[in-house]
Amino acid sequence: MQAPAPSAELNLTELAMQASRLLEQRLQRSRAPALAAAVVTRNGIVWSGAQGVRSKLDATPVTHADRWHLGSNAKAMTAAVYARLVQAELATWSAPLTELFPDLRMDPAWDEVTISDLMRHRSGLNDRGLADAKWVGAAWNNPASVMEQRTELAARALQSRPRGSAKRFAYSNANYVLVGAAIERIPGHALKTTAPPHAPSAAAIAASNTVRIAPRSPVTGGFPTGSTARACCSGRRPTFPEEPRPPRRRTPRPQPRRPPAP
Repeated sequence: MQAPAPSAELNLTELAMQASRLLEQRLQRSRAPALAAAVVTRNGIVWSGAQGVRSKLDATPVTHADRWHLGSNAKAMTAAVYARLVQAELATWSAPLTELFPDLRMDPAWDEVTISDLMRHRSGLNDRGLADAKWVGAAWNNPASVMEQRTELAARALQSRPRGSAKRFAYSNANYVLVGAAIERIPGHALKTTAPPHAPSAAAIAASNTVRIAPRSPVTGGFPTGSTARACCSGRRPTFPEEPRPPRRRTPRPQPRRPPAP
């Protein structure tokens, strides 16, 4: 949602009225049971709002005390946490999985796969039978800790050969589950406590995959399948610090056929 244009002197009353009206309009146009939004400046949140109900089957209004399920937005936060570890020289972009998971039994086919391959979705992982909707649904009620669940999934994923082709893009939520598990194996840097100094809650959000201002249960009545990341990244391959940006390839447009001369 586009915030109103800032003025020299921010009129919070007028801002709240405009933002609330925009949020209501967007909610009416969407098929979502609820929407939440915030206006953030260098001074922090200056306005926030939540409208709608918790789900299509629950008419309880959403409030500021509720929590949104962030879905795939947590992937960017997880990558940011790892980037700060690289900046602190506690990790590298080229670290192989064999180095990051010394405690797990791994199929030799993973020997050449790196942490960057996971972040680019080029590791060969496939969510089917691994981090699919069935697994996500069960995770909500799993008594094991989130760290234990990440380790269990990493162990299952790495004990067998990759189902897909390595170095070939294939979107998979399991990639970032493994990235989180890798961060937790860096001594003294559990995902829930590791965060940039200027954003102390980033790692906690990435670990829990939720943020305050929305329903504790998914308002859509389902579970994330990565559509948020597809919308944000458009399927493009990200560029990492140690890698030059690949040149753009232009596909020539087919020329229309000319009718034969009479």
